Amino acid sequence: MLRELNIKDFAIIQDLRVQFDEGLNILTGETGSGKSIIIEALSLLLGDRADADFIRTGHNTASVEGLFDCENFGVNFNFLEQAGIEFDEGQLVVKRIISRSGRNKIYINSSLSNLSVLKKIGDRLVDIHGQHQHQTLLNPENHVFVYDSFNNLTALRKKYKKLYLHLHVEQAKLNALKKNARENLQKRDLFEFQMKEIDNAGLSEKEEENLKKERVALQNADELHNITNKACEEIYSSDHSIIERLNIILEKLSSVANYDERVKKILEETKPSLFLLEEASSALRDYSGNIEINPEKLTEVEDRLAEINALKRKYGNTIQKIFLLREKVGKEYHSLTRNDNNVEILNKKISLLKKELAGIAVALAEKRKKALDNFGSRVEKELSELNMEGVCFKAYLSYKKNDDSFIKLGGLPVSFSEIGLGSLEFMISPNPGEEPRPLAKIASGGELSRIMLALKNILATQDTVPIMVFDEVDSGIGGRVAETVGLKLKKISKTKQVFCITHLSQIASLKGAHFRIEKEILKGRTQVKIRRLTENERVDEIARMSGGDNIAQITRKHAKALLNTSKETVIS
Repeated sequence: MLRELNIKDFAIIQDLRVQFDEGLNILTGETGSGKSIIIEALSLLLGDRADADFIRTGHNTASVEGLFDCENFGVNFNFLEQAGIEFDEGQLVVKRIISRSGRNKIYINSSLSNLSVLKKIGDRLVDIHGQHQHQTLLNPENHVFVYDSFNNLTALRKKYKKLYLHLHVEQAKLNALKKNARENLQKRDLFEFQMKEIDNAGLSEKEEENLKKERVALQNADELHNITNKACEEIYSSDHSIIERLNIILEKLSSVANYDERVKKILEETKPSLFLLEEASSALRDYSGNIEINPEKLTEVEDRLAEINALKRKYGNTIQKIFLLREKVGKEYHSLTRNDNNVEILNKKISLLKKELAGIAVALAEKRKKALDNFGSRVEKELSELNMEGVCFKAYLSYKKNDDSFIKLGGLPVSFSEIGLGSLEFMISPNPGEEPRPLAKIASGGELSRIMLALKNILATQDTVPIMVFDEVDSGIGGRVAETVGLKLKKISKTKQVFCITHLSQIASLKGAHFRIEKEILKGRTQVKIRRLTENERVDEIARMSGGDNIAQITRKHAKALLNTSKETVIS
């Protein structure tokens, strides 16, 4: 239950603090006293949109804080632990601060939180039924949600919707793959050609450098042969060769080496030159003998270099860049190949989803059909107690044949949407003997309000939300109907905490906590106050509601009678 509500600098509320009771809490006050502002503040606390216009004039922030006792709610709050919020001893303190600067803050049990978590709390704790909420019945698309709630089919519908949306996502993926199939095929052919061209070239990183060296050698083979061969002859094999002359010099030096140690040293240092010349001569002879004068080979080398240059122009200005491109193209080619596999995988996945979706859709449709009579009779019973005797109220299921649908009902393919097969609409016949017609077309505002209250009363035992707020749902009714509406609200308050803002004395006199909301002007500023009424103050308030501000003895007497009657009334 909501034990305490604190509101500060919100609209025309300066500082309001109020504690509530279990069961029924009645809020009354003159028109324009600020009752709706309190509901707006509570709605903000539960996750509604924040607006800087809510902040009281002359202030930069506004705050709303609520203390909830959740010990006996039976509501699952596991998501709080997942969000890192402590939840001990069943108490929940929620605070929301809005700022003109836009730096709004949300605190849950003193932990800074976010709007997503706050909305989850609001959805689980409070159901606010505003004075115009019955207008939702004018939209037939809302009827199925009420109907499913009554018949405990909400979970099944949500399961169906989850599969339905999943199927749409997978179908969109498949359509995208098919749409790009032709373009992907062209890309894949191009990538395959590029890979083959690069692979067939048999490139290596050092090849180009080696080929360039080889080309230079082949282009200058004659000159290389002549010069190296001549050098070999000059060093070793010709008359008066360098080696021959050096031998003579070494012999002469040897003959005088014993005369002077310095000559001997020079001789020792010069001797290795003879061996070096002999090695050089041998190397030149081998090189010269192996030189290939081969124009055909030169042509092959130049053709290969031309091939490499052509690949470089197409795929990169170095062989390394060609290899990098080859790697990239290979990955993209395999990605496109996987897309072909993805189409097959998606087709199989979609086929399984369709089968599962069809099974749940048919099961949901059959359960809805089975519950039609019970639902109609329950609503008719509630409406008869609200002075709408003889009203025929039905929920009608209709299906549209669709040859393209993969879901069949009764052997015929039917259209489906995210709520299931076909459509559901509430129909009503206010007068006996008349054919039921769409509720949205013939029901008056007062009838719609009573129908919504009847539905709320039916759903109260099945709805897990523990706090219900009724904001002037009694508008447009009076007399005996008002008394019956009061009894319905009192019945709901047996299992839930109920807040009821009312202008009717019959409802305000119900047994429960009674709060009066009023405006006052203090130091030239308007502010809203709320106070809990004593028994005597309740008499005055109900008398005011019955006869105006000039309370006569007869209206006071009538007020006391209403209160006494309420105390004696037994709610079954």
